[in-house]
Amino acid sequence: MPNPIPQPTFLPSRWLSAGFLVLLGVLIPLFVFGASDFVIDDFEGYNLGDLAGQGGWEAGASFPSLQVNADKFQHGLQSIKSSVSYTEIQKTTAEEITNGTQSFWFWSELKVGWKIRLLEETSPDRIEIYSSITGIRYALTGEVICDIPTSEWINFQIEWDCPINKVRFNCNFAGWTDWKNSRDLDYISVFYITTEKANIYFDNLTGEYIPEMEIVGISPESGSEITDFGTNLTIEYRYFDWEIYNGFIVNFIDKKIGSLANSILFEKDDLDPSGTGQKTIGLENFGIDSNGRWDLTGLGFGTKLDIEGGMFLTTRGYIDFWTNELVLDPYYLIINVEGLPEFYAFTDAPTWYSANVERFDAPTAFFTSFVNLMTPTFEKLGEFGRKTLTLFDSNESYDRGYALGEIFPLINAYIKKIDLFFGGFPLASFFKYLILLMFAGFIIRTILKFIPMLG
Repeated sequence: MPNPIPQPTFLPSRWLSAGFLVLLGVLIPLFVFGASDFVIDDFEGYNLGDLAGQGGWEAGASFPSLQVNADKFQHGLQSIKSSVSYTEIQKTTAEEITNGTQSFWFWSELKVGWKIRLLEETSPDRIEIYSSITGIRYALTGEVICDIPTSEWINFQIEWDCPINKVRFNCNFAGWTDWKNSRDLDYISVFYITTEKANIYFDNLTGEYIPEMEIVGISPESGSEITDFGTNLTIEYRYFDWEIYNGFIVNFIDKKIGSLANSILFEKDDLDPSGTGQKTIGLENFGIDSNGRWDLTGLGFGTKLDIEGGMFLTTRGYIDFWTNELVLDPYYLIINVEGLPEFYAFTDAPTWYSANVERFDAPTAFFTSFVNLMTPTFEKLGEFGRKTLTLFDSNESYDRGYALGEIFPLINAYIKKIDLFFGGFPLASFFKYLILLMFAGFIIRTILKFIPMLG
């Protein structure tokens, strides 16, 4: 993204600085009161069981509390869920929020069964959404805001503006809806959840949630053993902004020395316009060349104007840029395909010792510890050497070396003929040895140049 425009720096007098600070001290509370996040809670650190009584949460008047659990979670290691058919829970904030945003995640096997209310504590008016078989509905108008995929974590966001009685929604990062009329509310101070079904989960309550781009390995399951490159890899890309990025690449990297397989590139024109979707790739396209563990890796890419000080720095006028690693949750495959070489493995100390040393029955503890310490380094060096050899054709190298070696006898034959032309005087041989002496002198001077005590 382009860098922010630098702002001018002013150096006011002392009395102006003091006046500015006083004014700032008056205005800051107004700004904070006017627009704020609402309830922020990830339910980490709570005791498992009743949420009521923890973190300021209170049970509803009619039904049991939701439960803190570690069975399923979107963030961290805990979430809350309905363990019986009817549950209620509420939290009252210290602030009365006139303009705010509330984000939450939910998971359910059914499309129906929960209701969220944002309340003004002393008023019956509220902002309410609820789940139905047709999707998430806005209670005031009954309209469907979005469909509800089941058995996956879904994000929902609500933004309200009490002074103008407006509300809008963002379902699973599809984009904010238009502003809609709301009831006459002065502020929001109560977050209220009710459920009508068991096993509905909620997690990661916060303000406006901007998702992080990522690439996720879907199938086969991470850690699967692959014995045939006919297997397909399915990945999911999430939350890409195609106004900024032009696409992404995926690849596999080995855990031994960090060498890469072939990169597979996807451009935005071939991807879902929403920025989230799935792609299937045959594993044979990556050209993985050895058995062992290979980890999925992925990067997004784009272009941006290359301008500084109002001037283009390159003739193209733009430069390419790359994201950081986008495979945030490690995903790897164990390749075990017949015919592929294994990663280089250093023989363990006792096995090597028993096969190569006869003088003593067993190695010393120092020898074993030293070998164990150096084994990772030896294995990386061995694997690097093995990979390097694959870059060369030994037969071709031998043929070229042999052909080069044949040139020198041919040169000597021509030199002797030139000497014969001059009546046996070694004129050509003299120039040959003169050139060799000059070359030797050049090498010696170069060596001495880099040896301070001799140079």
